[in-house]
Amino acid sequence: LYSGNIIDVGDTDGIEESLSWTFAIVSLMAISFREIWYFGAAYKSECGITLLTLPLMLDLNSRVPFTIPACALGMSVLAAGKVFEPCREDLIRSNSEFMAK
Repeated sequence: LYSGNIIDVGDTDGIEESLSWTFAIVSLMAISFREIWYFGAAYKSECGITLLTLPLMLDLNSRVPFTIPACALGMSVLAAGKVFEPCREDLIRSNSEFMAK
């Protein structure tokens, strides 16, 4: 039964921030893995850079200084490349055959 006492669980902002940060990093890693799997590592080196830097960003208190710019650069290159990539290439795994044409 509820006794009316309120239990102070402390500051949950840090926990929520950590969980959202972890979810964002895991999402970016999933996107990078998918791109490498679909198109091959030779064509998606920016995803490799992103995958190397993302685990270094997991700890909110001790981030390695170059990780955020390197990750942002990798994701920016990936996003810019998506503009020039045919849409059908994202639906069927082809190892970037459109680049050979």
